[in-house]
Parts: sequence; C-alpha cells; structure tokens
Amino acid sequence: MKTTKQNNLKKTKLYLFIFLFLSLNVIYIEDLKAKEVVKNNSLNKEITDLDARLEYARLLKNLGRYQESMVQYQKLLSEGPNSNILQFEIAELFYYEKKYNESLSLLEKIPDKNDKIILLTADIYLALE
Repeated sequence: MKTTKQNNLKKTKLYLFIFLFLSLNVIYIEDLKAKEVVKNNSLNKEITDLDARLEYARLLKNLGRYQESMVQYQKLLSEGPNSNILQFEIAELFYYEKKYNESLSLLEKIPDKNDKIILLTADIYLALE
C-alpha cells in the first residue's frame, strides 16, 4: 500500500515537472517569436489599425524598447480618441522609465480609477520614498 502511494506521488511529481517544463518552453518560444518579429521589422511600420498599433506599442514596452513604444503611443494619441486605457498605458511606460512625476500626472487625469490605476499609483509613491 505504501509503495502504491509512493508511486502515485512520484507520478504526480513527474507530471507536474513535465507540465511546468512544457509551459516554460511555450512561454520562451512565444517570447522568441515576439522578439524576432520586432527584430526583423516584419510588422509594417505604418500600422493603420488602432488595436494593432496598441498591441505593437505594448509589445515594444514589454521588450524594454521604451522610446519606440512611446512613438507608437504618440501616433495613437494623434490618430484616435484619448482614452483612459491609452493614458494608463503611457503612465505605465513612464513608470518603467522611472519618470514617476510624469506617470503620476497622467494617472491623476484619469477620472475612473480602477484597481490597476490604484496599484500603479501606490507603486509610484513607494518608489518616490
């Protein structure tokens, strides 16, 4: 009986290891694909769809390419409505760049404060201390 429990525990650990290993590989492969797309400039520089441009700006931000990301956000501001989501995205970008005052200034302009905005604001105040 004890052997059966030990075997089941070993199988469970093995399955968990395999699951984690495969999950990490998928994440790594997706990250490589995203970096390759940006590296090869296979995305059209003149993106016209606002949703696609927003996702492209987020991708650049997540890859640490903040200046390029800001260019895309500025194009979004000039092309479309000035939304709370866009203001938050830019505030988050300023936060990543350690431009805390600029980030706070944008966050204060957003009328509807959701959990993300509150958490980012708290993170900024902690960083300023």
